[in-house]
Amino acid sequence: MIRKFLGLMLLAGLLTGCQREVATEPFEVKGDIETWTIIEDTTKPLDTMELINALTPLYGTFDLVISSRDGFSIRLSGDTMDNTSLKYSPSTGWMFVSEHHPVNSRVKWISEVIVVKKKQEEPNFSAGLNIIRDDQNIHKSLGELLSMEYGMRFHIDGTTEQEGNSIDVMKKVRFFPLKTWIEEGYDWLLVMDGSGEHHYIREGDYSIEMQNRQLNLRGVHGQEIEDVVGVIVDPPAQTVMDNYYDAMNYIEKGIPVLTIFIDGFAFEQWEQVKEEYPSLYISKQKFSKASTVYTPVTNAGFAALISGQVPKQTGIMDRSVRRPACDTIYNQVEEGVLIDGLVKILDVPCKLYLENDEDDDGYTDEEVYVKALDIPSEKYMLVHFNGVDEAGHDYGPYDEKTINKIIEVDGYVEELANRWPGKVIILADHGMHKTSEGGDHGEFRVEDMFIPYLIIDGGQYE
Repeated sequence: MIRKFLGLMLLAGLLTGCQREVATEPFEVKGDIETWTIIEDTTKPLDTMELINALTPLYGTFDLVISSRDGFSIRLSGDTMDNTSLKYSPSTGWMFVSEHHPVNSRVKWISEVIVVKKKQEEPNFSAGLNIIRDDQNIHKSLGELLSMEYGMRFHIDGTTEQEGNSIDVMKKVRFFPLKTWIEEGYDWLLVMDGSGEHHYIREGDYSIEMQNRQLNLRGVHGQEIEDVVGVIVDPPAQTVMDNYYDAMNYIEKGIPVLTIFIDGFAFEQWEQVKEEYPSLYISKQKFSKASTVYTPVTNAGFAALISGQVPKQTGIMDRSVRRPACDTIYNQVEEGVLIDGLVKILDVPCKLYLENDEDDDGYTDEEVYVKALDIPSEKYMLVHFNGVDEAGHDYGPYDEKTINKIIEVDGYVEELANRWPGKVIILADHGMHKTSEGGDHGEFRVEDMFIPYLIIDGGQYE
């Protein structure tokens, strides 16, 4: 009897010790904020809104999901957090304190606070899960993912062994079946990751795993893609990289190629222009829809279209890098020509002509066009018009001034195509989406990721 009593006392002591250890555990603040953090200092109360604002919310309006260690959770509107706080005591752990919320809002033993965007907020495509299907953007923010229904499973990181004893090292991760957002009935997925790699995978049973801020795709047969940026369901057959392969194919057959590169011209813009201005030269052409690379910015798209490689291979994902890490058309073709505006975007071996804004109209398109007319036909020539992108940034992709710029460039494209004796490829590097200040690009979304693509026979004036 005494032995049993001592055993119970020992067990109680162990449990009490565990409880004391658990009581001092921190809680994590995460979700739709710029900085995720673990709160460990228990010496002073925290003003709820001061804490959240210090971590920089990604959205103007948001909710807070506050969860305890036993799973009890509440959801509160972020605009009701004034005069509320998070306080710590040994008897309650971290606790939500408010005098103007119902009494059951006083969650004890808080384990996490999740910041979740309001439904009416426009998505921030730079953080979260991005899926494009049927020309629709499907976006789930990190906060939305953390606060929705999910599964839990162990992800094996590896095996270690000592003195003949081996253990599996595992992490417990949240996962979300991809069919939550993508119903069956597709053939291919194009998955792009944060390294600039592209992955084409067949229809299958996939899920999104969440490890901290990173989203990974995992298949039931062991396929894994880390740091997923976005998924295109049944992507277009063509990509911006086809310019390289199509051009090289014709050049090797002795056919000169002219690439007309309209910066920032989205496939959706072409569709609207075609509808509203059917008499334009580009409106009469049968452009195909093509995907561009991630990140959809000029340096990355430009490098991809002259190399046929994704950013993982070109080494160019943003505007900070100018020299491709792989060969381009200009490494394959002697004395290839590049005619551009005043700024040298990429460092490639070619006959380079950079044109000033001589007429001081704010654009170099006319000067680039005139120079292109003066250059004799070569094996390969690329003519880069910047004005559509520049106008789109300033005024928005569908503003009258941007449309007028498209109409102006259309005349240059028609003239150059009609004068070229070989094949003509017309395409863009990326698209553009509307913003409150004009337009922008660089996000994994329909407007930025899809571009027009066309190959036609040039004509020779007599």
